[in-house]
Amino acid sequence: MIKLLIVDDERTIRNGLARHIDWESLGVGMVESAESAQEALEICERIRPDIVLSDIRMRGMGGVEMCAELRKAYPECQIIFVSGYADKEYLKAAISLGAVDYIEKPVCPELLEEAVKKAIAACEEQQRMALADETIAKNRGLIGQIVLHALAYNDYPENFEKSMEISGLFPREFDM
Repeated sequence: MIKLLIVDDERTIRNGLARHIDWESLGVGMVESAESAQEALEICERIRPDIVLSDIRMRGMGGVEMCAELRKAYPECQIIFVSGYADKEYLKAAISLGAVDYIEKPVCPELLEEAVKKAIAACEEQQRMALADETIAKNRGLIGQIVLHALAYNDYPENFEKSMEISGLFPREFDM
């Protein structure tokens, strides 16, 4: 289930985004909202959102500072910025944080939906990669047996070099 957090200090924007986008049809199963960066950070500890949709300028801590903290704690979290300001410095900050998109207010629902779809695709790719890593870790012993069998019987499968790397049997590089 994809979890999304909306962070904006303007209640009308926050509520509008939460109510007027068909999150479920996009694949978002949980939508939470926060009126400040501090509240958002507390919610993030509790729900670990997959996507954060944040305003850039808010009272107190701004969206850029908040997302910089989020990036450290939850590097896999996808960030989408919304802003009433087309400021080059904000855009540069969004790029440096690896934001999926930067959407200007008033928010065009179609642009937001496209950004959310990109963020969901990134989340799904991260989940696939994590599952692949987990599968490899669970099967490392079996892969090691295949490598040792190939070495012992001079019978090298097509993906032998990759199997050797994954097996962890030979931690440093060598010439075949």
